[in-house]
Amino acid sequence: MTDQMALQAVLDLLDQLIASELRPLLELKEAATDLLRLDELFHRA
Repeated sequence: MTDQMALQAVLDLLDQLIASELRPLLELKEAATDLLRLDELFHRA
C-alpha cells in the first residue's frame, strides 16, 4: 500500500465517522426547520 492509498483510506474512515456523528444533528436541524415552517403557516392562517 502506498502512502497515498493509506492516506485515502484514513480520509474515507474520517468521512464515515463524520457522517455518522453529524447525522443526528442534521436530523435535529431538519426537525427544527419543519417546526419553523409549521409555525409560519399557523400564523398566516
